[in-house]
Amino acid sequence: MIYYLTGFEDISDEVLERLMNKLPEGRLAKAQRYIHREGRITCTLGYILFLYGYRNYCGYDDLPEFTEAESLKPYIDGRADVHFNISHCRGGVACIFGKDEVGIDIQDIRGNYNSIIDKICTAEETAEINSAGEDERARRFIRLWTIKEAISKLTGEGVFRDIRQIYKEDFKLLTLPVDESIYMTGASGDEKDFELTRLDIESLLML
Repeated sequence: MIYYLTGFEDISDEVLERLMNKLPEGRLAKAQRYIHREGRITCTLGYILFLYGYRNYCGYDDLPEFTEAESLKPYIDGRADVHFNISHCRGGVACIFGKDEVGIDIQDIRGNYNSIIDKICTAEETAEINSAGEDERARRFIRLWTIKEAISKLTGEGVFRDIRQIYKEDFKLLTLPVDESIYMTGASGDEKDFELTRLDIESLLML
């Protein structure tokens, strides 16, 4: 199950405060450490989106703190049956749940990526991306980047493995544009985990 939310750039201070009041102590402290308001918003919404799925998909009603594995992948102590992953970017937040390990990545199509393309893509992938026009080139790059990130987050190898060598592996993938300038990819061993639910702020405030 994939939950996602976009278009929240104009969220009011009052609504942000109401959402932050729903966070557990550790996540609240993390959100408050962000200097920029955008970081506080996405950190908060990432957890609230998780909480929506934790209660509606997993059926639990507590307010868990996250623990991070050595790979930085989050998990919940004492809940070995809860497999999830969270991602956020400017203007987009996503959370995936599954019966086994899953990964998700969401990225916005903004800025110039020439400085990082060689760190993300193989020479063949770079050539394919560069063969397109400017607008399509950005979409191809972001799409491929989300695929690689989602797989690395599923396996937990993101901080240990050269991301250029991640792509054609034995996982199911769902990649799609979820907004005019945002791409998202979910990775799982089971396509049943790719049911999509687009949420809004009102739904999250009701938690």
